[in-house]
Order: sequence, then structure tokens, then C-alpha cells
Amino acid sequence: MSTILHFSLRAIQFLSQQGPKAHKHTTWKHPILVCILHYTITTAMLIPLHDYYIQSFHRQFIRDQQLPDQSRISRQIATFTFLYFVTLLSYRIIQNRQNHIIQKACIYENTWLCNSTLYFGTIGLYTQRPILVTAHLITVSIDQTLWYVDLAGFLIMKKFPIGVAKYLTWPETSFATRITCTHHLWTIPLLMYGCHCDDLYTNMDKEEGGSMYLGGAAFGFSVLVMCLSVGLSRWMTPFYIAYDNAHSPKPRVKREENMTKYLNCNLSHELWRDITFGFLRIQHDDPSTGVYLCRLLWRWQLLNGVILMLLLRPMERWFFL
Repeated sequence: MSTILHFSLRAIQFLSQQGPKAHKHTTWKHPILVCILHYTITTAMLIPLHDYYIQSFHRQFIRDQQLPDQSRISRQIATFTFLYFVTLLSYRIIQNRQNHIIQKACIYENTWLCNSTLYFGTIGLYTQRPILVTAHLITVSIDQTLWYVDLAGFLIMKKFPIGVAKYLTWPETSFATRITCTHHLWTIPLLMYGCHCDDLYTNMDKEEGGSMYLGGAAFGFSVLVMCLSVGLSRWMTPFYIAYDNAHSPKPRVKREENMTKYLNCNLSHELWRDITFGFLRIQHDDPSTGVYLCRLLWRWQLLNGVILMLLLRPMERWFFL
């Protein structure tokens, strides 16, 4: 018994992030295990929680008759989403093969909620769990909406008004990252359309404007999705990776930005560093971990709720036309 306990404690200690300069963050073992464990835990928890949550509190989602067969379009969207999810990670790792630290960072970055949404979008569409899909869409809605604002601002004013997409111009941002970021623009409309390709609900639900897909059930479940992902990232993923010039793609360049790789997955350490709005600078007084995460989660969810009501719900009704 003591051996099992000792092994468990050692495993937890190894998986826990130990700051930017810890050697294990520059090896293959830790980021791979973190990525695998992140998706294992979220899958093992969110799918049973989803089913229990829906059955216990939102029985109106369950139909007495057998669910219809999945539509061809829905299956195609699920397949495309999964292939893109796999290709995104594979291409980033291969394209950064001359910088081994950035390759490890790509594995950590695969746990961002924007990437998790692709993964759970696939599962939700294949298993006919649309609330699993739309809850993830709500979770990333404020970020992906601001991508449109940032890109429009850059095209018109040559600057990013918000800053969520500004990292595309960072010198250390790789070519692979720049050309594989398009999912921030099409994830929500594509997966929402995939949900509505399946006639999962009654005609009455449709006549009510499709509120069953993006109503209180999806919003409530998105809280669980967000808390779980942010908590796992804070536990296992470092704020950034610090490395020496031997690992740099330009060894003779001694600027500090070429010796760190910013991660901050799921904003678990600070608000994204390019966002400077006072209301959102939630780490201004160097709060404790618990205080910071509390501030982050309620503000994030509040903004997602605004986007849900002003954008996602009107979009959902459009799909029912």
C-alpha cells in the first residue's frame, strides 16, 4: 500500500508544472504525458458528467423515441474536424523540427480550449451529444469573437484593437502556427451547423427558435468545461518555457524573447499579455492562485454569457430557418 501511495505521489509531483526553468519542460516526456492526461481526464469526466447533467436536470433534452440516424453532413463535419485536430498538432511539430523547445511547446499548446473544442466537437457530433459541442462553443465564444475584431482592426487600421491575435506578429511565432490558426474563425459556425444537421429534437423545439441547443443547459455545462480545463492547465502546464541559446533557432541572437516560449495555456497564469484593458487586468495586484482563478473564471463566463445572448443565440435561430 505504501509503495502505491509513494508511486502516486511521485507521479503527481512529476506531472505538476515546476516553473519555466524546470528541465522536464524541455524534454519530450512531460509535455506528451500532460497532453495525454489532459484529454484523458477531460474525456473521462465530461462525457459522464454531461449525460448525468442532462438526465438529472434537463430531461426535456431526452426523447422517448429512438434517435434518428446521424446525417451524412454531420459525419463529414465530425471527420473533417478530427482530421484537422490531428493535422494541426502534427504539422506544427514537424515544421518546428529545428527548434526542439518549440516542438514541446506545441504539445502543451494542444491543450488550449480552442483545440479541445475541435476534439469534443468531433465526439459530440459522432455520439449525438450536441450539448457537449455547444457547451465548448460557448466556452471559447468570447475569444473567437474577438479574433474577428482583431483581424478586422488589423486589416483596416494595421493594428490589433484587442490583442488576442497579436501573437501572430511575434518574432518567435512560427510559420506553422500562423497558417494553422484559421480554426479560430470557423470552429463556431461549422460545429454549430454540424449540430443542426441532426434532427435530434422535436419540431416543437425548432419552433421555439432552437433554444435547446444554446440555452441554460449548454451555458451551465460550459462552466464545468472551463473550470476543468483551466484547473488542469494551471496544475500541469508552465507559464512559459525558458531555454538557452543552444536550443534557439538563431543561437547567436541573445535577446531575451528568443530564450523564452510563452505558453499561459487557457489563461491559467495571467490574462493574455497583449490584452491591456483595465477591467480585464485581473492580476494587477499579484493575487494568489485561488484569487486569480476566481477572477478569471467569473469574468470569462460573464463575457461568454454576453456573446451567447447577443451572437450565438441569434446565429442558432438562423440555422433553423
